[in-house]
Amino acid sequence: MIAAYIAARPPRVLVRGLAESANYHWRLRPDPWTTARPVFGSTREDLHDTHLAGVQAVTRAALRHGVLQHTGDTDPAERSRIDLMSWAITSLRHHRSRRRLGEYQGRTSA
Repeated sequence: MIAAYIAARPPRVLVRGLAESANYHWRLRPDPWTTARPVFGSTREDLHDTHLAGVQAVTRAALRHGVLQHTGDTDPAERSRIDLMSWAITSLRHHRSRRRLGEYQGRTSA
């Protein structure tokens, strides 16, 4: 239900939500912000419609591949057990590319 709600948001609303999330987490833990800045830096810019469509496409793909199964736990220790960037790169890569690179991790569904 949450995945469907997020996937239905317009691109500018998604970007605004990412910015709010980044600000919230920065207040909790400012120390890793230098590392995270490139990922969330785009939330502070006025993005072109093409970039906004890309944000929406990647968001929907991540939701389809089960990102909330890794990030939706209420226990912070459980949420920290995954390298989310590596998961995203691997999961969102086309299956033929994963096979060619020897990436055979199981596919999860939302």
